[in-house]
Amino acid sequence: MTFLDQYFNMIMSNFGDFKKIFANIKDYRQQNLITYPKEILYLYTLLTFIFKENNTFDLYFKLLNEQDVINNFKLLCGDNYITQIPHYNTDRNILLKTNPNDVYKSLKKLVNNLLRKKTFNKYKFLNKYFLVAIDATQQTYTENQLSDKCIKMVHNKGTINERTTYHYYILSARIVFPNGFTIPLATEFIENDEKFYNKEKMKQDCEIKGAYRILKKIKKLFPQQPFCMLFDSLYVNEKIFSICNNNKWGFIVNYKEAKATSIYNEFNTLKKDNLIFEKNITFSDEESKTLIKQEIQYTNMLNYHDISINIIEVNNISTKLDKQNNEKTEEKYFMYVTNINIKKDNVFELINYGGRQRWKIENQGFNEEKNNGYNLKHLYSKDNEVRKVYYYFMQMGHLLNNLFENGILNKKEIKKKFKTILNISKKLSDLFVYKKININNFEKSNYKFNNGLKYEILDST
Repeated sequence: MTFLDQYFNMIMSNFGDFKKIFANIKDYRQQNLITYPKEILYLYTLLTFIFKENNTFDLYFKLLNEQDVINNFKLLCGDNYITQIPHYNTDRNILLKTNPNDVYKSLKKLVNNLLRKKTFNKYKFLNKYFLVAIDATQQTYTENQLSDKCIKMVHNKGTINERTTYHYYILSARIVFPNGFTIPLATEFIENDEKFYNKEKMKQDCEIKGAYRILKKIKKLFPQQPFCMLFDSLYVNEKIFSICNNNKWGFIVNYKEAKATSIYNEFNTLKKDNLIFEKNITFSDEESKTLIKQEIQYTNMLNYHDISINIIEVNNISTKLDKQNNEKTEEKYFMYVTNINIKKDNVFELINYGGRQRWKIENQGFNEEKNNGYNLKHLYSKDNEVRKVYYYFMQMGHLLNNLFENGILNKKEIKKKFKTILNISKKLSDLFVYKKININNFEKSNYKFNNGLKYEILDST
């Protein structure tokens, strides 16, 4: 089985053909006037992100009427009538008539398929929760207002240098795993509604308002899944904590002193009175070849606006050899707020397999989508709804690529054969153009995810 066959066998054997994957997306075109079925056009859009092309325009001229390309579309979409590649304007026209929520339903179908597999159960946090990191990122900003819904910022107000910029933010919830694999769970677009423009003093949308919406959405979409939410310090918020408690979710918040100082003050008072627990752990991080010592202090059952919370304070001292074989020591301080009861035998996991995993939404999520070929910084359309359609296709392409890179290939294979992750998509794209996918009987793809973090505890007191 070739590299190209491997990739699409993974999709077809686990999710079915693209007619099945896109079944939830309604086609609002006038049916008696269409040339291409919706599956062909939506696959065309998705391939833009799988192959990490800049846009559908570039993809069109790469695929243009190559016979192997046409045969590949026929196989993947179960359609025998396509005779040429659709023009990129034809693709844009169907996206203008596509409901972004329908595209999310196709994405959710992939996610549900993955969550039902026992493959991921061994990565559950504390053998119970899927870890869900929630964070926002700025997609881009413009000097000209492209949408009434974007966030408006006025700079140097009241001066001769006053100017206004228009910002586009996305709030994302993703399941994160120690091995770097992530699963997009839900998205909220931070945007104003029409009321904001009718009332001058009305507050704009923001990340916290988006968080209330995304938490409600997650509960509705995945009512039975046990999640542990990972937040940064912005989310030290009574309502956020209450939502998690009411939904029977865990939460771990990366806490900073400047946010809700009453928590910090109460914890320090307990420290002075020697009413907290202590634990020191020395361990090695095998992947980064780092020796780490953590001096931990913690307590349970503090009150924050009538909500019971637990606190962990960590002084993290890491030692690593630099290129000249000299020891380099770095000291960092962390503090976490959680609703999970802290014990001596789970505090190490709460810190290192829990709270410290929040950054993966930034690195394996936003950073990859901005800087590793998905072109998140580009709006793709001035139409706000079409922008959302593109983003969901981007998440779908990112998820499928992530499955292949982490679950079918491995780090050593990628480094040896492709040098970089970006070269995998380039190789796929080149093969798709000049080679026919040859899969008659789909073989079930068995994912071989590595375990990720490799910590060896050397001393614990």
